[in-house]
Amino acid sequence: MGEPLTGLEAALWARGTTWQVVTVCTLRGAITQDDVVAQFGQRIAYAPRWRRIVRQAMLAANWIDDPSFDLGRHVREIPARDLSGLSGIVSGLLESPLPEAGSPWEAVLVSAGSRRSALIVRAAPALVDGYDHIHLLQESLDEVSTPVDRDVPEWVPQPEPASDLAADAMTTLLRGIRDPRRLLSRAQAGVELVADGIAHTVAPHSPGRQLIGSLDVPLDLLRQIRKRNRTTTHDVLLALVAGGYAAWLTATGQPLADKIAQIPLATREADVLGSAIGSRIAPQWMALPLTLTDPVDRLQLIASLTRARIDSRRLVSARDLSSLAGFAAPTIAAVAAGTVAAGRPWDILVANVPGPETPRFFGPVPVSGCHQLIGAPAPGAVTATITSHERTAGLDVVVPSLPDAFVAGAAETLTALSAI
Repeated sequence: MGEPLTGLEAALWARGTTWQVVTVCTLRGAITQDDVVAQFGQRIAYAPRWRRIVRQAMLAANWIDDPSFDLGRHVREIPARDLSGLSGIVSGLLESPLPEAGSPWEAVLVSAGSRRSALIVRAAPALVDGYDHIHLLQESLDEVSTPVDRDVPEWVPQPEPASDLAADAMTTLLRGIRDPRRLLSRAQAGVELVADGIAHTVAPHSPGRQLIGSLDVPLDLLRQIRKRNRTTTHDVLLALVAGGYAAWLTATGQPLADKIAQIPLATREADVLGSAIGSRIAPQWMALPLTLTDPVDRLQLIASLTRARIDSRRLVSARDLSSLAGFAAPTIAAVAAGTVAAGRPWDILVANVPGPETPRFFGPVPVSGCHQLIGAPAPGAVTATITSHERTAGLDVVVPSLPDAFVAGAAETLTALSAI
């Protein structure tokens, strides 16, 4: 039979197919659309949910195998002269709903000649839970250059179960009772849906404009600032986000005030060590000190706010996260996006997603950079995602207007902290 959606998944799914998490991998070389289809076809068995659709019943919704699944329909190509217009392409994708037919994800190959290309994968956050269901890219990038195997294994979808609405509802209820945390997540989902408006389940809101800005920062520079100020790299990154956010508020004519940041963090818990990412991604909340004008004072205050959590020894280190099997950054970003269902109000969602410090390849082609973007889950919302890859940390923001102002503020903060 089908797999019932958990309460959390139902809450995320109710937000509609415009809300999505996007991974952008830039490549040093060219690949073809057939390469992408073949590589995903070889690896999708490790992420079976990516071949499933949501079938809505009167009392419950289920994940079922897509009877007409065709990988080729999920991959398309956009030719480009170069990658200078990549941000505009990504922004347009963030503002567009995912394809309605089939599983809620899409891969877009941007071909820019024989030397550069980009692979964009956008997906509904409900696809990924970090436990039994991972992001397709986690298994699709390799540590060494590997030829694309075009001998794709045959797959036969499981037949759709006979409709039994009462049984579906009872199964969902029993699964929740056996697992108190899941039952709690369902209760949280219900509260969250009421907070967003029950009509949202029928007519999901449109998030409006989704403009993006990016800033690449050398990891060595972040470490120098960290050591000089006796903080953590995470603190420094939050200080950059705070500097950018303050500049953006000023540029958009909004009053400058301390804002609430929801910051998903990986925590150690005995019952989740066997999950795909070996931890639980739990939301934390912090009042970002935007009204402080001195970048060092701002950094030190952020460090004092985070130190209590670090001293608890429950947080998973960035080094541990970056050493996970496969390319786990897209999975972590999708799970971090799902924390919006926690239901508490926030002004900016900040996800710090450590990536591998060693090279990655898509087939035979090296990955030169990787960026995660979390779409705005509500009109006017702001998100910031930091993804480290090899020797660089990329800060990517999604804002409704003036993304350059956010990037400029973060860059000015970096310059100020570097000069001290």
